Amino acid sequence: MSSLIDILPVLLAGLSSLILFINKKWRWNILAMAAIYVSVFWMVLQVWPTGLAVVKLIAGWMAGAILGSAIKEDSKLLIEDKKVEQRFKLVIVLIIWIFSFSIMQSIKIRLPIPDTLIWGGVLLIITGILQIGMSIRPIRIIFGLLTAFSGFEVLYAGVEQSVLVAGFLVIITLGISLVGVLFIQQEEGEIV
Repeated sequence: MSSLIDILPVLLAGLSSLILFINKKWRWNILAMAAIYVSVFWMVLQVWPTGLAVVKLIAGWMAGAILGSAIKEDSKLLIEDKKVEQRFKLVIVLIIWIFSFSIMQSIKIRLPIPDTLIWGGVLLIITGILQIGMSIRPIRIIFGLLTAFSGFEVLYAGVEQSVLVAGFLVIITLGISLVGVLFIQQEEGEIV
């Protein structure tokens, strides 16, 4: 059985990804992304050395900073939430999480990694894919891609401890955020 200190990052990842999925205020979304990468760091720290785990944290925060610097204060991306939409998304996320926790045992048979890494990774992947599927705005899709990819990073960290692979994953994370900046600027009409 996992200790409470091992389960806390999974809870942080779940809460942060829920905030990112339900909330449309960009500042809260950037903070939620930062919290997701803190939880990724915390989970990866269980199987990787501190130096390699810090790379994931810094790369995630850099991706959030890149996206946050591209959004203007008077942006069209500032949209108010509808309460009905928030409730619907909450119910959908809870149903999907229950389903994901029901398939954990079959995943554990195929991936010999700690339970908390499986829980956190699958939770982030499923929430990210759900956000990609239910979003039409490019910035929301980029947040979903980063969330799903961070879940993949958590699962892959339990399988492989390669410095080269960690570097490639950082490049992919930063590349996704730079593509997000391009989409933000296209949506706001700054570039053609």
